[in-house]
Amino acid sequence: MQHPEYLYHYTSFHHLPKILEAGFLKLTPSNLVEPKRYWRRDDEGGGYSIVSDTDDVKPVVWLTKEVLGADAGKDAVALGLGTGHIAAVNKMEVKFVVPWNDKYEWWLDWQKRNRMKKKQYRLFTSHGEHYGSWYVCEEPIPLSDVEKVVDNRTGEVIWERKAGGE
Repeated sequence: MQHPEYLYHYTSFHHLPKILEAGFLKLTPSNLVEPKRYWRRDDEGGGYSIVSDTDDVKPVVWLTKEVLGADAGKDAVALGLGTGHIAAVNKMEVKFVVPWNDKYEWWLDWQKRNRMKKKQYRLFTSHGEHYGSWYVCEEPIPLSDVEKVVDNRTGEVIWERKAGGE
């Protein structure tokens, strides 16, 4: 399968300052198994990992090949990003534009290798046709791997990587 040239990570303005201050897109628990508990473990280099008491909950950064505007409505909800029964905040407000990197993996291949429970798979794929657009990364994505951050409501560039890094 040919990979997309760009992937996108969507979030809300509520989360944006924390991401910019940290300097990376953090890992969040995947949907393999619902953990009983999970917590943040700080790394020596200033980053952190999400760990859990369930060994098969693999934290990831979620990315999609879908290019959606802040007014995506039904499509955003189908992706699990819009407001409604799936998310409490509108994660379509901010878009991280991320050029392809070989550390990103198509979610459908990744979930097969990671023993996703059938019930969880059915739940995830029942939200519409967009489930095949997801990609994951098993490590935090530094801002140096991000091309730009866009206000998805106006198209204004909020942050842009400078030549040679951040």
